[in-house]
Amino acid sequence: MSIVIFDSQAPVGMGGERAVYMSATASELEDDEIERGVAVVYPGPPERGGRAFSAAEVRPPSPYRLYRARVTEHSVLCPRPAGEPCVEHGLAYDHRARVDLA
Repeated sequence: MSIVIFDSQAPVGMGGERAVYMSATASELEDDEIERGVAVVYPGPPERGGRAFSAAEVRPPSPYRLYRARVTEHSVLCPRPAGEPCVEHGLAYDHRARVDLA
């Protein structure tokens, strides 16, 4: 799966350079993880406007489930001067640069 975090209020063409792109694998929470998922993680703090969910609402036969994303790669748009190729990659167009978070 792919995840992008960016400033959705930035003018078009002005927020992408500050976005973080992630590749991830998704897996459904195991039965013993669901209680913590609905108690601590989803839907988050009440001040965000979500309502509390019960574990039964995300277990079969309910149509809803909780998933976990495990990020496998992070990247950002390569910071290059506009109209010039980047020194590191030699590319003169927008491209992503991998970020290691070790």
